[in-house]
Amino acid sequence: MQATVWSRTIRRGAISVVAAGAIAAALVAAAGSAAAASGKASALHTFVKVVPGLPTSVDPTNCRPSSDNLQTFTSPLVRAKGLLRGATALPGPYAVAPMLAASWTRGPDGSWTFKLRENAKSPAGNTLTADDVKWSFDRANALDGVARFLMSAGNIDRNNPITVIDASTVRVNVTRPGPMTLGALVPYLLGVYDSTEVKLHATSTDPWAKDWLATHSATFGPYYVDSIDPGKTIVLKKNPNFWNAKTMYFDTVVMQAVPDSQTRLQLMLNGEADNTYYLDGTHFKAAVAEDGKKLVAYPDIESSMDMMLLNEAFGPFSDIRVRKAINMGILRSGLVKSVYQGFGKPARFQFSSVLPLTTGYEPISYNPAKAKQLLAAAGQSNLEFTLTTSPGVISYGGDVAAYIQAQLALIGVKVNVEVIASPSEFEAKRVGGKLAAWINTLRPAIVDAMFFTFLANGTKGILNAHKYSNAKVDNLVSLMLGTSPGPRYNRELKDLLRIVTDEAPTVPLVEVRTQVVLAKGITGYLTRPVPIVFVDELARSS
Repeated sequence: MQATVWSRTIRRGAISVVAAGAIAAALVAAAGSAAAASGKASALHTFVKVVPGLPTSVDPTNCRPSSDNLQTFTSPLVRAKGLLRGATALPGPYAVAPMLAASWTRGPDGSWTFKLRENAKSPAGNTLTADDVKWSFDRANALDGVARFLMSAGNIDRNNPITVIDASTVRVNVTRPGPMTLGALVPYLLGVYDSTEVKLHATSTDPWAKDWLATHSATFGPYYVDSIDPGKTIVLKKNPNFWNAKTMYFDTVVMQAVPDSQTRLQLMLNGEADNTYYLDGTHFKAAVAEDGKKLVAYPDIESSMDMMLLNEAFGPFSDIRVRKAINMGILRSGLVKSVYQGFGKPARFQFSSVLPLTTGYEPISYNPAKAKQLLAAAGQSNLEFTLTTSPGVISYGGDVAAYIQAQLALIGVKVNVEVIASPSEFEAKRVGGKLAAWINTLRPAIVDAMFFTFLANGTKGILNAHKYSNAKVDNLVSLMLGTSPGPRYNRELKDLLRIVTDEAPTVPLVEVRTQVVLAKGITGYLTRPVPIVFVDELARSS
């Protein structure tokens, strides 16, 4: 099936999940229904995710934004290691676990050789081979700028990324040794396809089968795409040939876009959904209050950072004094207390404090008097700009924008708030440089302070639509991409973080707690750097 609406009723207790334009109303209305017995056994093995937004395509090269859920069915060589509840720090980029790769070794030149699982098969029944890995990397390299960015960060040789050693062994080639290679292989963007199946749907005008892969998955992962209603619903089925298929509890995964945070919470409280995240602070607080009763809420490590980006193509923001003034004009503790309801901490640096890094940086301080002085010195005492947000990117972004609007008014800055409903439209305008300022979340795929900085503030960083550019930053990033972790790396990192601290290229707001909410009785969840729930690891105890 493809491009179809998930209109089948799924019942579990008092459950009715229906994907349509009015899904929220339909689910809440059905919560009181008594049709519990019919299909109960199969429903127990259906996992329902209600998420802020979904992509319009399941092809990783054409699915942004709102693409985190693609990790559920894609199949990279390795996964990020999971952490138990209560972890207080994230591990570094070497902390990976087997996925398609059963084992790996590092060569003296910094390359990595992977032995593939012998029992990995796609839903079509094709066995994973080294040729699949090579074809998939070639496809990502040809089609996806973000995948190319990850390759660059990992020093993966884009001219020859994969060498086939034998049918079950590949070498990931590098241009030089570096610390990020393993970490760069974790995101779904460098996942591996069943190339035998995909090639059946390629044409002379579409050699990479982009049209077919927009609605099909063809990976070696635990699930495959059964149907998609673009931007609204994705339905997954268990890959019967997955190596752990017999031990996997959930046969079906229904992912439904429900932008409204309160509605998502209500669906969880009503028992109509098994998982949600990115709730507004008030709603997450309510979820935590129900922890252990109707659901389980994980207010784990602050692995993400919400920030305001200031486009330096908008003249005033090219002035360091203006950027520093705006940083000083926001009382972050008040933002955490109000919008985030305490689930997070003030982002007082240009980088996340939970990342492995050296210390000793001057934090951002709230100083409205100094902010006014800086604006006056820059000739911007009457500064006015538009701040844009999208609920499909950050569901509570409108509340954050309103807080910033009120705060900056106290230093004489007029902020006009713009809300773009469509995450795709927001993303197009952001990347196209058409926004003066916007709110976004930075969730680094590779857990490292240098990568975090590179991602947002390197001239070629994929999140650097705000046009910050500093040759010293780029030179240090280049050096560090070829430096192994150790004293030298730490010295270079300290220099890098000192520069971005001094120049304030972004406006960090809040280090956000991982917000994963699961139905009571769901077991097996592990915290990861981004709030990804790998359903194949989960089970239902009741």
